[in-house]
Amino acid sequence: MKWNTNKKGLDVLKEAFREINRWEYENLRLDSMEEEWEPSPVYQKRMERLIKHQGRSYWRCVNTMSKRIAVIVLALALTFVLSMNVSAIREPIVNWFIKIYEEGIYFFHDRDAVAKAPKQVKTVYKPGYIPEGFEPEQPRIGRITAYFIFTNEAGEEIVFLQSILDTLHHFDNNDTNYRVRDINGMTVASVEAHGSKSFYWTTDEYSFSLTVFSAEISDECIIKIIESIAEYET
Repeated sequence: MKWNTNKKGLDVLKEAFREINRWEYENLRLDSMEEEWEPSPVYQKRMERLIKHQGRSYWRCVNTMSKRIAVIVLALALTFVLSMNVSAIREPIVNWFIKIYEEGIYFFHDRDAVAKAPKQVKTVYKPGYIPEGFEPEQPRIGRITAYFIFTNEAGEEIVFLQSILDTLHHFDNNDTNYRVRDINGMTVASVEAHGSKSFYWTTDEYSFSLTVFSAEISDECIIKIIESIAEYET
């Protein structure tokens, strides 16, 4: 990552980061770390695996896509376009804040959108298409998240997470490839790291992620899964 020595641009970036930090502290709530059910040892082990992959994102939501970009998002995106040598940032970014530090990449959402979104999961969604060989486990549906996990005989997993919009995703910067892409008019951030792929997007109400722990599943297949997501009838 190469930075230009543009003082005005860096000043704008610093102010954007200060605003982002204020947003994070103002929106940190203890009740966002609670769930209605007690996780089993097997589930706890899976969550530790996700935590290792995503940093602290699960426990911010448990850990944990709307109004388009607020003024600070626009300032931050413009600063990145002018000051950074990262092609993905030059693509359109919708309602994502992207904060990049030496130690990690952070994705989170516009404060106004969060304020208008539901504070708990009222409508649950689920993928309608899953690659052959993967079988569903029992859904984990709580107050602020809904999990669907699919596994195959090799122990590989596909994890679909729906959460409230008040979400922060954090990734280690080491050995991490990320980009922002358009999927059927929807802005999706994707991250590839440590042998897994994660795709993130939002609606006006919820945040979604699809994480694949399998080297055999292509991006095209992952996009097909995303396109198949529909309301889940319990």
